Amino acid sequence: MGDYQHVSIKTNSGRLKSFFIFKPGLDYFLALNKDKPLTLIYEVAEMNLPESGGKTRIERLTSARVGKLTYQNWWKQVSRGNTLEQLEDKYGPLVKKYPLK
Repeated sequence: MGDYQHVSIKTNSGRLKSFFIFKPGLDYFLALNKDKPLTLIYEVAEMNLPESGGKTRIERLTSARVGKLTYQNWWKQVSRGNTLEQLEDKYGPLVKKYPLK
């Protein structure tokens, strides 16, 4: 569906679940914590996706947590004093190593 970033997550039951990702850095956080148990928060939303004919119901990740570390707190810390380009240089290769589909 277009040029949108997705991630596939294996649930506790072993089922794969796919989510859209729109938040900056969330892909980095997920790739860094790939093999750790995560708590995810997602929402069901209707979005205008022209590639699929207009309004489409999607599931998009809004937050993630590993242990006590939340994506939001991690992102505040790593993005402070770094440009998006610097963050991409640092974390982008990890995301490419573990493609998010």
